Amino acid sequence: MAILEVTKITKAFGGVAALSNADISVEQGTVKALIGPNGAGKTTLFNCISGHIRPDAGEVRVGGKNLTGVPPFVMAEHGLTRTFQNLELFADLSVIENVLVGRHIRMPVGAISAMLRLPRYEREERRARDGAMVALERVGIAELAECAVGSLPYGKQRLVEIARALATEPIILLLDEPAAGLSAGEADELKELVLQIIDEGVAVVLVEHDMRTVMSLAHEITVLDAGRVIAVGPPEKIQNDPEVIAAYLGTDVTDVNKGEQVHPITQSVTIKK
Repeated sequence: MAILEVTKITKAFGGVAALSNADISVEQGTVKALIGPNGAGKTTLFNCISGHIRPDAGEVRVGGKNLTGVPPFVMAEHGLTRTFQNLELFADLSVIENVLVGRHIRMPVGAISAMLRLPRYEREERRARDGAMVALERVGIAELAECAVGSLPYGKQRLVEIARALATEPIILLLDEPAAGLSAGEADELKELVLQIIDEGVAVVLVEHDMRTVMSLAHEITVLDAGRVIAVGPPEKIQNDPEVIAAYLGTDVTDVNKGEQVHPITQSVTIKK
């Protein structure tokens, strides 16, 4: 049974359809990649899944429970959390303080205990800090815990955001272009991290333009174009799908195999005679 089921999600802005009956199904411990050309609706679908916007129609089910349109903190309480295409970190706070923002959702204490600093709150605060350190260790940056986030290079900041998401103890992790701005070495480290995460049973949904990362990680790929799903399948099927290639090239598929072409999915060069 799928841990995440997204069914017939539809969303329009000002009368313009951003998504039309989009479906995604993700199983535990697997990587589902969501790809498509610019403007295909990938981020809109992520926003609908994570509760940042409410779809006009359709359902989002986590573990069989209908959570369509609930706010992001409720989604996180049910085990679904995400990162963002543009970093959403507090630059003036330390690394561990940023990660604690995510960890606090698992603190079973009320506002009064927090305001009065009661013993129970103090215990939970220590547990939260321990959990945040575990998340930092998982992404390999525990030694940076007390550094200001704004002082870190971009690649390390990406890891802080992923650590914050992991601190919520997700069963489903949505990664929005995690390899953007990373060096080749950093992208390889990211792939190893994602493999570790799914080995722990977490389902990962990945929006990514780096097709080498997608093809090396994804168990299954869903392709969006103009807000609708045009293909679903394993990487080897998707990279040779004529409709997918045409969507990326913006041209008739009969022109794809003429002369020397940079494959729009794998980004490799082929020469056709």
